[in-house]
Amino acid sequence: MKLSRPKPSHLALTLLLLTPSASLLAADALPSHEHGHGTLQLAISGNQVELLLRSPAYNLLGFEHAASNEAERQIRDRVMMWLTQTPLVNTPDQACEIHTSKSHQDNGKASHNHQDEGEHHDESGAGHSDIEISQTLICQGLGDDPELGTPLPERFPELEHLDIEWLSTAGQGAIRLEHGQATFRLAH
Repeated sequence: MKLSRPKPSHLALTLLLLTPSASLLAADALPSHEHGHGTLQLAISGNQVELLLRSPAYNLLGFEHAASNEAERQIRDRVMMWLTQTPLVNTPDQACEIHTSKSHQDNGKASHNHQDEGEHHDESGAGHSDIEISQTLICQGLGDDPELGTPLPERFPELEHLDIEWLSTAGQGAIRLEHGQATFRLAH
């Protein structure tokens, strides 16, 4: 199967303008650092999907501090490799292929609005770390009202809630996947 080369998309540019870039993320991490919660933003144009995943490192690694020993470095490297080499959304027939993929993990020194058991408090330099993954996918046969799935909830059981927001030529929408849910429809 021959893949067409992605063309710059106004949707992708809009998504980039609405979300912080990796360099901004390092300086001003996620607005809300909440264990068990992540966000996945999608911009869809034709068969191209631009996505951005943000999550506290704890949800994906099992720890937030900088990897301090060989076992933690191996976990970090294995998880980051999986996150950049696996399409983070896919069609039911697994038709999405990664065109580009980038990762960023902040150093855990940024200030976060941290939420534990319903309590908000600000902690600076407390070692809270966040991960950001961006991908450009080519998904043959995506269609206008696609059903998509994500491997994230199964692969990362600490990720209890995944907020998904999308923007396409047909409109925009949002959904929250609860623990154990992995599929969603981009209904408008």
